[in-house]
Amino acid sequence: MESLSLPPLVGSRSRAKALADTLPDNLADVEVTVDGRSLVAATVSFVDELIKQILVAHRGSKLRVVNISDPEFVEWIGQQAEANGVAERVAVEARSTITAS
Repeated sequence: MESLSLPPLVGSRSRAKALADTLPDNLADVEVTVDGRSLVAATVSFVDELIKQILVAHRGSKLRVVNISDPEFVEWIGQQAEANGVAERVAVEARSTITAS
């Protein structure tokens, strides 16, 4: 298994490519976990490129995205996975934004 932690701001395709390039070139039979606990803001183009880089260019077997509190980001993951024909290889574990008082 390989993992990536998202920085607070991710807004460009080049940033997605740079993050994915820290992973091995061939991720066949490898699950990649992306941790979004620090994420504050992102763009749909970043999400699209991250999916393409990990699951298409690097041939990852599965992309697991965890600790995401932004519902829009979760929606983008589903949309872009579907658009790239890899929806069955993507799983999202959203994080609740409810805090105890």
